[in-house]
Amino acid sequence: MLRVSKPRLYLTLACFLIGLLAVMTLRTQSNLARMQPPSPSDQAQVISNLVDANSNLEQEISRLDNQLAQFGQGARAQAEALMQELGKLKVLSGEAEATGPGVEVWLGREISVPDMVDLINEMRNAGAEAIAVNDLRIITRSSVSGGGANMLIDNQPISAPFVLRALGDPETIERALERKGGLVSLLRVNYPGLTVRVTKYDKLVLPVYQMEQMPTAQKAG
Repeated sequence: MLRVSKPRLYLTLACFLIGLLAVMTLRTQSNLARMQPPSPSDQAQVISNLVDANSNLEQEISRLDNQLAQFGQGARAQAEALMQELGKLKVLSGEAEATGPGVEVWLGREISVPDMVDLINEMRNAGAEAIAVNDLRIITRSSVSGGGANMLIDNQPISAPFVLRALGDPETIERALERKGGLVSLLRVNYPGLTVRVTKYDKLVLPVYQMEQMPTAQKAG
């Protein structure tokens, strides 16, 4: 039977304990190393990474804000343009009251239907955006019929004195009407004693169109 002497046994046990202590010491140091705060250089790197990430996030937020603002401005601009276009169409169709600078033509006695139509068209050719005769709105499908004391605008009777009002540039419309050899001059010649007054206004108000067109009548325009 193999016997181990006590000195050798003690030496072996001592070596085992020393080895165990060494392993435990290394593990403890490793754990402590993991638990220790990062070094200044590591902290600087972490802070730098956070700053970069925050800067990128701010740039992305700014980009999205700009896109949203541009979209909002574009949408508002389109809406305003559509509203303006709708307003113009309503004025042209007579669905809306028309207001603005223009010219008023006052005729003291009856004239013929063709001359009334020519006068309305002369205003249109001079750039009139809206026209009314004796507070009856003229639109593209309006008609003038009858004659003399029985003149009709869209089947609505009108009588002298005739008051024609046209919205547009007052200077341009007046110049077109009053030019030498123009329509107003011809009316004064063709209707002796006819009083014709052309007056410019900074603001005129034309009513909404409220009548049906007479398809068999002579159209104004």
